[in-house]
Amino acid sequence: MEKRVTPGIHPQVRLGLLGNDEIQILNKISREWYVTAGGEEVKLGPTSKYRYILIKPTETYQEMFNLEREIVVVFSPYETFQPRTLDAIDSVVGKFQALRMERICSVIISKDNLTEDKLKDLLKSDQEAQIIVPFSYSEMLAQNDPYFMRNRFKRHFYTRDLFAFESPLKKDLYFFGRNDLIHAISNRHKSNENSALFGLRKTGKTSVIFGVERSLSQTNDKTVFIDCQNPAFHLRRWNKALYYVISESIRCSDKVGYGKGRASRLRLMCENQLPPTTLCPDH
Repeated sequence: MEKRVTPGIHPQVRLGLLGNDEIQILNKISREWYVTAGGEEVKLGPTSKYRYILIKPTETYQEMFNLEREIVVVFSPYETFQPRTLDAIDSVVGKFQALRMERICSVIISKDNLTEDKLKDLLKSDQEAQIIVPFSYSEMLAQNDPYFMRNRFKRHFYTRDLFAFESPLKKDLYFFGRNDLIHAISNRHKSNENSALFGLRKTGKTSVIFGVERSLSQTNDKTVFIDCQNPAFHLRRWNKALYYVISESIRCSDKVGYGKGRASRLRLMCENQLPPTTLCPDH
């Protein structure tokens, strides 16, 4: 049975690089979370430095938000919030094993009191962005409400419908429940078998195709996505459409049109330049 997580601070957390305000904030966080690591810096370029800690959810947060893994908390010590702060999160995540980190959620604590509004404007056009729970230094230092952090998490988790995506998912972050299907299609590709995926509109077929692409790219297998709904493709004559597929497959820059006299050239392109490739036409 997994050991219950209780609030506190791991003895090996390094506090030497944290400022006084950040240590006070860390101590407040440790009343509800278990601080597992951090206190170090990440550098983005010659001048931008951010400090971070990792926190593990206690039973309350596990039950309320279905969180199990460690969460990145980035301290942004700048008076004005900058989008590069999100790069600091990615930099921290890259330091640790993927299975250790919670990718659906991170925390930013900034000296800019308008961080929450700026983040909302920054992320509103990215439907697949992870949930960022923002705080400011001033409110973290001033608050003694034991439900303050919990309520902020509620605001950012419960007001977002994780199933209300209007476009196909291109990342793994919110892609759930179809890994077995993706692995089955990927294995058929490796066995030189064809596959077809059928379903009603808006049931996730294109998201599965993107998932197959991501899966095969991890083993350096080549895939080519063809958007058959794009008029630039489906209004072509059959010979030009075929030439387009081959050209996309080898990423060549040859703009010479394909006609009856080009059949030998197309065959030569396939035989000499095209590695084993999975074509993913999306209708």
